[in-house]
Amino acid sequence: MAHHTSREHNGGQAEELWRDGLQLLYQKFRKRSRRAVMEFDAEDIHQARVNSRKLITLLGLMGGEDTRPLIHNLKQAQKRLGRVRDADVMIEALKIRKKKAAQKGRKAEADVLKLAIDIHKKRRKKYRRKLSRQLPKLVGVQQKTEWKEWLKKEMPAHAAVLDVNVVMREQEVAFDQRKQDYRTAAKNHGADSEQAYRALHKLRIAAKGLRYTASAASFAIDQKFRNHEQKYKQVQEDLGHIHDKRVLLDSLRDLEPDGNKITPEAMDHLLQRIHRELTNELERNSIVGNGLRGKGTG
Repeated sequence: MAHHTSREHNGGQAEELWRDGLQLLYQKFRKRSRRAVMEFDAEDIHQARVNSRKLITLLGLMGGEDTRPLIHNLKQAQKRLGRVRDADVMIEALKIRKKKAAQKGRKAEADVLKLAIDIHKKRRKKYRRKLSRQLPKLVGVQQKTEWKEWLKKEMPAHAAVLDVNVVMREQEVAFDQRKQDYRTAAKNHGADSEQAYRALHKLRIAAKGLRYTASAASFAIDQKFRNHEQKYKQVQEDLGHIHDKRVLLDSLRDLEPDGNKITPEAMDHLLQRIHRELTNELERNSIVGNGLRGKGTG
């Protein structure tokens, strides 16, 4: 949904700022995407995904029927990139844990982690195949032509009336509400409850929205909101660490001990270790930790 105000920006200046900003992001997205399917470089995949998110954010702020085909195309690319990126992150996290477990002499735990790494590598291989088949079509000549046509014909009308400062204020109010919702859920049900984790996920998404709006639309917002980008980036990253540990726990619980190298005891010890880390993260986090000690975290 577009957020407009009765006060229109200087038409020509706004149009130029938006055209330059959007085109720069699109060029980065297209360049990184084309490189990503050549060698599956982790940084190329990450940056292609980041720039697709920024473009989706800005087009979503503009709204209108004319942006929907572009957003759909970008979301398809983001989905394929995201699957590979998430697998990259998971595998790297598991490798670090496996190395640490081996150094500490926890061989059974290291064996569990090796099994998890092998499974995620197989999944990543499948995701990479899909990415290599589908991403080139999503950043091809036809899509580039459609983008240029929209930028020339449709975008100026949106740029003339869109006030991103209004959006930022609304998003900050929503973030504060999500923060209160989480604290209420954690207090009433426990920080390790499903209700609290759902609220935490919504809080993380709200922080991500603020971060990407401030970053992608930095050319169109007041200085005070530009200064907030790092704040919300840090919040998102902190909450992301908690989210990642929850995802890791769920992923490991799906593994089936084979009775030989992977024993139920080794699995239980590893799950308990990660769960303790998760609990500590929740209690230490300045955004979500306040007032949680009154009710058990599991």
